[in-house]
Amino acid sequence: MSNFRTTMWSQIIHLAAKANAADGPSERERAEAQAARNRLCELYWYPVYVYLRGQRLAHDDAQDLTQQCFIGLFDGERLRRADREKGKFRTFLLNYVRGLLSDARKRERAEKRGGGVEHLSLDFEDAAERFAAQFADTSDPARAYDLAWAERVMDRTMQLLEQDYRQRHRDVPFAALRGHLPGGGGTRRPYAEIARDYPPVTENVLMVRVSRLKDRFPEVLRSVLSEATTDPVLAEEEYRHLVQLMTAG
Repeated sequence: MSNFRTTMWSQIIHLAAKANAADGPSERERAEAQAARNRLCELYWYPVYVYLRGQRLAHDDAQDLTQQCFIGLFDGERLRRADREKGKFRTFLLNYVRGLLSDARKRERAEKRGGGVEHLSLDFEDAAERFAAQFADTSDPARAYDLAWAERVMDRTMQLLEQDYRQRHRDVPFAALRGHLPGGGGTRRPYAEIARDYPPVTENVLMVRVSRLKDRFPEVLRSVLSEATTDPVLAEEEYRHLVQLMTAG
């Protein structure tokens, strides 16, 4: 069982379906769907931005088109079409972004930033710096999109693992153990060194905790990937694809 299994995609589709119904969505359904939208944006806005920058858009233009992408994405008919197609959301989103980019280039004009256009709460503050450090020299924007997606999924997975860990342990911070986890990032500190910093916890205790976190990791990762699909088969395919990306990286 998973404490983190959510139905992000199902909630968004459900709200879109009820939007034109006679009774309409309830306040609770609206709140749940908004939270689901926020989680979806959190996972996917940076990969979209990375892809657009890889297509040689300037920061401001990539920021505007990313905003346009997620505002348009939540159109009811577009969501229902995506759900009917039952494809990978990552692929659906990339194709949608490609279409937006093609349309923008055909118009041969850029909208002024702001200007009464609806904006989402996406944090672009350090996006340009992150892109420059990670993907400035990319020759394959689609692969950069996948790598950025994998990074966001891993970040979310680590957040949830940390929440789970902190409910059980307060004596040693999750950050001290994160380097021992697959894709955890950070420094892999020896257990003896960590134990010296957080007595009376022993090396054996730390090893057991890391072992349990490693056992929990695939389940939490799968739960994050399942947020963007109603099809468990596709979620498992995304899991394998992410593992391949991590291994190749």
